[in-house]
Amino acid sequence: MTQWQRPMTDDRAPAFSALSPSILDREDRLRIGRQILAVLDHHLGGGGLAGRRVLDIGCSSGVITALIATTAGATVGIDVDEPALARARSEAHPPHLEFRKMSAVALDFPNESFDVVLCNQMYYWLEDPSRLMSEIARVLARGGVCVFTTVNKYKLWEAQYRLPLLSVMPRALADVCVRLAGKGDRFGCHYLSYWELGRLCAGFEVHRYTGRILKDPDSYRFTRLSRIAQVTRRLPLSWLEALEPLSPNLVWILAKK
Repeated sequence: MTQWQRPMTDDRAPAFSALSPSILDREDRLRIGRQILAVLDHHLGGGGLAGRRVLDIGCSSGVITALIATTAGATVGIDVDEPALARARSEAHPPHLEFRKMSAVALDFPNESFDVVLCNQMYYWLEDPSRLMSEIARVLARGGVCVFTTVNKYKLWEAQYRLPLLSVMPRALADVCVRLAGKGDRFGCHYLSYWELGRLCAGFEVHRYTGRILKDPDSYRFTRLSRIAQVTRRLPLSWLEALEPLSPNLVWILAKK
């Protein structure tokens, strides 16, 4: 088993950054961080993140976490990837931002510790993501929200192993393809479909932003979608929302009930 394929609960920290070097790309992380801030600003309204306690689960090198901290209150980034955390800690940060090595399914925080949780491209690294969602619900304060950005199982290109159709294959076949491509012993991601993700998040009030972003990508800082915006802007929002189960990427705000 390669290092990044160990379960998240393993004490030997998986080096996810070794599998996906793009998560160490500062400019790309800043681009995604600005998107998350734009969605949060839209959802939270006046005041935005000011004074709010924020937890970033799977913070990696901490670029997004640090960007969020510039407008938020006390902010914590957690990960199990020690090389990425070392990189995060090497940067100068304000005193209200800290980074900790911690499992996503065993958060070492009291109940209702945070007003906002970031869960950006996280669930599919876990064999049992329901534990992750239970922990998010536990540490969120009343009225708190989670930014849940993720990948739909049904997409043509699997980004982590960079192989076509990998996420929709039977797991045994996907394992064979990963081995033949020399990318490890097995396929280490556990993707869910749109409908399975809906069931996973059933404990929250789900605000789906995917269609809104396709309708007006510039307002949410999704600059890479500008090329298709000439088409999507002309479509009714109801159509775009109906097509969301086919979208390769999903952006949801989960509100604690």
